[in-house]
Amino acid sequence: MNPLAGGAERGILEICSGLCRLGWDVQLIAGGYPGCVSEERLNGMRIMRGSGPALIHIELPALLKRCDPPDVVIEDLGHVVPFLGEKLTRAPGVLFFRHLHRRTLAGQVPLPARIILEAIERAYPALYRRWPLVAPSPGAFADLEALGFDGTRLHLIGYGVDLETFRPGGLTENPSLIYFAGLRKYKRPQHVLYALKILIERGVNSNLFIAGSGPELASLMKLSRDLGIDSHVTFTGKLRDSELSPLVSRSWVHVQCSVAEGWGMTTDEAAASGVPTVAYRVPGLIDSVSPGISGTLVEDGNIAALANAIAAVIDNRRDWTSRCRESVLGRSWETVARGWDTLLSRLSTRS
Repeated sequence: MNPLAGGAERGILEICSGLCRLGWDVQLIAGGYPGCVSEERLNGMRIMRGSGPALIHIELPALLKRCDPPDVVIEDLGHVVPFLGEKLTRAPGVLFFRHLHRRTLAGQVPLPARIILEAIERAYPALYRRWPLVAPSPGAFADLEALGFDGTRLHLIGYGVDLETFRPGGLTENPSLIYFAGLRKYKRPQHVLYALKILIERGVNSNLFIAGSGPELASLMKLSRDLGIDSHVTFTGKLRDSELSPLVSRSWVHVQCSVAEGWGMTTDEAAASGVPTVAYRVPGLIDSVSPGISGTLVEDGNIAALANAIAAVIDNRRDWTSRCRESVLGRSWETVARGWDTLLSRLSTRS
C-alpha cells in the first residue's frame, strides 16, 4: 500500500495473505509513509506501522510490545539494515534474505553510505548466529553461503505468480515491448530506450510501454525525446495488476535490464502471460529466466545484444507463448505459502 512499494513488498503481502488463509494469525510491522494509518487489517492480517522507513528501526521495540506474543517471527532483510530480531524477541524466528544489495547500491546512495551498508551486509553472519534463513533463488542461496552462513541453516522458498490475473492474450498488431518495474538507476530502464532506438533504425516498427514510477521517470522521458523515439514510447505510470495484466498479455517481449534482482517477479508475471523476457545475464535473472523456454539472456550491459535478442524473439514470437506459460504452472502463491507454513510450523513454539 506504500506508494514506493515494489516486488519485495509485494512478496510480503502475498506470503502473509497466504499464511492467513492457512490459519496463521499474522501481525505485520512495517515502516510508515505520508498519509498512512498506524494500524489496520488487510487480507486477514493485522498491520502496524511506524513513522517511516528509517524510524521503524528505533520504534520497533515499542511496536513489538503492541503485538500479541508471537510463536514465530519472520524478519525481512529486503532493505539492508537489519532489525536484529534475534536479540529483540525470545521467540524463534527466520530471516528472509532477497539478494546482496551491494550490487544495486551504486547510484542510489552516496559513497559513504554505500561503504557502511556493505559493511553491515558482510556482518550478517555475526549478527545472526541462530535463526535459519530463507532465500528465493539458488543465486541468493549461494550469496548467503559466500557471506559465511552454514548451508544447513538455509532454506530455498521461491516466489509465486498470480496465474489467474496474468494470462496470455491477443498480441498487438505491431511488435510491442513492455518494461514494468521501478524506475531506478540499478534497474537501468534507459537501456530499453536505447534498444528500441536500434530496432526502429533497423526498420522494426515497434512500440514500448513503460509501466512504473520512480526517480528516473523525468530523465527517461527526456531521453526518449532526445533519441527521437518519443512517438513510440508510452509512459503509463504505476498500474494496478488489473490494469497492468492486459498490457502485459498483449506485449510481444518483456525487457528487464537490472544489474541484479532477488528473483525478478516481473519475469514470472510475463511468462504467465505467455510473454518471453529478454534480460541481462545477472544474479537473480539467471534463476528466473529459463533460456529458450521463458526468455533469452544476453551479456550484461550489452545493449546491441539486447536489441538483437529482442529482434530474434519478435521474428518467432508465436512460438514462445505456450512455453512461457507452462514454465510457471504450479508456481502459485498458494504453493509458496505452503512452503512457508511447513517451515514456520517446525520452528513455532507451538510445534
